[in-house]
Amino acid sequence: MKSFFRFVYTIIALMAIATTARANHLLGGEINYSFVSNSGTSSVYKVTLTFFADCSSNLPGQAFSALAGADPSVSLLKGDAVIFTQRLDYDALLSDIEITPVCPDEANNTTCINIDNPIPGIKKFVYSRNFTLPGIYPDWRFVFKGDMSTNPPTSAGRSSIIQNAVIDNSPGGTGSLMYLEATLNNTVANNNSTTFSSPPTPFFCLNKAANYTLGATDVENDSLHFTLIPAKSTTQNSAQVFNVDYVPPFTAQLPLPTAAGNFFFSDFNGQMSFTPNLVRNCLVTNLVEEYRDGIKIGSSMREMTFVILDNCNNDAPNSPVSNIQNASTTLDAAGNIRLSVCEGQVEDVGFEIDCVDPNSDNVTVTFSNLPPAASITIDNNNTNHPTAHFTWNLTDAAPGNYIFYITYSDDGCPLASKKTIAYTVTIIPHPVPFDTGTFNACIGETNGKAWAVPSNGVTIDYSYKWEDAGETQLRNVNSTSGDSLLNIAAGIYRLHIRNAQGCGKNIEFNVPEVPLPVFKLRTDTLVCQGIPIPLSPDVQESFTGYNWNTGDTVCCIVGRETGNYVLTATNICGSTSDSVYLDFVKCNYCLFVPNAFTPNDDGNNDVFKITPTCVMYKYKLMIYNRWGQMIYKSYNLEDSWNGTYNGKAADVGVYYYLIDAIPEDPAKGEIHLKGDVTVVR
Repeated sequence: MKSFFRFVYTIIALMAIATTARANHLLGGEINYSFVSNSGTSSVYKVTLTFFADCSSNLPGQAFSALAGADPSVSLLKGDAVIFTQRLDYDALLSDIEITPVCPDEANNTTCINIDNPIPGIKKFVYSRNFTLPGIYPDWRFVFKGDMSTNPPTSAGRSSIIQNAVIDNSPGGTGSLMYLEATLNNTVANNNSTTFSSPPTPFFCLNKAANYTLGATDVENDSLHFTLIPAKSTTQNSAQVFNVDYVPPFTAQLPLPTAAGNFFFSDFNGQMSFTPNLVRNCLVTNLVEEYRDGIKIGSSMREMTFVILDNCNNDAPNSPVSNIQNASTTLDAAGNIRLSVCEGQVEDVGFEIDCVDPNSDNVTVTFSNLPPAASITIDNNNTNHPTAHFTWNLTDAAPGNYIFYITYSDDGCPLASKKTIAYTVTIIPHPVPFDTGTFNACIGETNGKAWAVPSNGVTIDYSYKWEDAGETQLRNVNSTSGDSLLNIAAGIYRLHIRNAQGCGKNIEFNVPEVPLPVFKLRTDTLVCQGIPIPLSPDVQESFTGYNWNTGDTVCCIVGRETGNYVLTATNICGSTSDSVYLDFVKCNYCLFVPNAFTPNDDGNNDVFKITPTCVMYKYKLMIYNRWGQMIYKSYNLEDSWNGTYNGKAADVGVYYYLIDAIPEDPAKGEIHLKGDVTVVR
């Protein structure tokens, strides 16, 4: 293996020696931003540039050595207009760090350690600075155009080892300056651009199946769209931006050497699956766009070099998914699994990954960007057969696409295999809302009804499956306008509504049991002439009609004449009648005094009340028990005795009253009455 690396390095060194005057040190780069603060309509964003440099270009007179301490310039554009340009600060803590994907035993054999070493090495360099955006605009652009440093003057030239694109670093050549851009639409909200966790310069083995994803993470959980785009280039001190030319048969969309039909890319999660069939160093550029509620709010770029090596026999770990729980599955364009669940229909989803390394290497499983409330547990990690268990409680999860990443790294040597797979869980939102209702059923009858129709007249094809409480299917139809379950008895029924994706909602109906009308009128009553007596049923629930023998069709009437009053009440199940006899008699002294009452809180004849037929000037009522003890007294005809004494119910029996009253009409004379009244319970 080392002999191969030595061969690769020899080619690289020859290229570098031939072009010592030109900047040709970069294998990739990325630009992103993060929100810092707001002040009025102005906002502050931290812009970060990261470069991935080819250590084999670290020769005398080359631009590599200027990366440490460089101050690359980034311009803020409003549309196409440059607002200002700033030079970024070098981040020493995050920079000059080797990221070559080799095993620990070979870490000291890369060109980053010694340029004469056989293994090509890569280092990372990071620069950042705050930018103040003077307002709100849909198309802010943070642009890097190749200007790396002023002292010494250097530019961001792509490495000469790139082979699938035209990188003319020969003497007198035009070179290839890197162009990077990130966009922001802050009319919607503040935003943080997507960040990436996967290695930017991965190594792959010839004729070995491989997977790669950016490991894109978005803190706002925006919807992401991934595109393979041409790398962008520019010329020194020029506003011109153009696409890099690719060496046929390579293109921006097919940047790797594979057999026809053997390269797959998912624009949904950025996953690439491929089996390389040629040794090449290939330029690959990703554009990631962010959407929030259907509105594009930002984008960022990442440029990489994929290094494909010969004479390495390390296979990537296998990671088949099994034991999928409560979700349907599909495969994305890259052949990776995508789980779909319907909002509100399941509480948990999960699956297992039984990871096995074909070369019996030990495998370390890590993960990132898990949705809230999701978890991954790993059994036997750092062995040749770890198992990962993914579970997620969806109780508080909103509809949308959730992408997370699991990375499988073996300890093969000299080239360790590391693959990152994007896994997607899609929560499909509820269908349109539904209007529902029931029609009650009579006791012993099957005249009930239940129904559900899409709200607002929406016409969408759904399946409607009805079940009774015992889960026996009663009806199953497809309809665009809703459905009804007819001729059913009282009880519990369940409706399962589903659209073409299998999503919908479950609705439970309770069809009440309705009896014939049950009610009572007041008891037969003896009353003074001239005193109106209200007549009404004691209950009025669920009645649909009233008919009195007086011809009235309302619930409540007033009796004024002696006679039998009959009410027939109707509901959906039939009708019932009750009657009351009122006897109007001539009363002495303008007062009607009952001779009995029943204080049992049934709403009928519950109090002893004196009713006048003329206006009284003075009035006094006293009630005594059989021992002559006064237990009630009133000076107001509006008062009534409720059959209690000292807060307790009076005994059943006969009580005696005295009434003294003076009518306003002196001709009627003073009234002095005594008598008895019976308390009945």
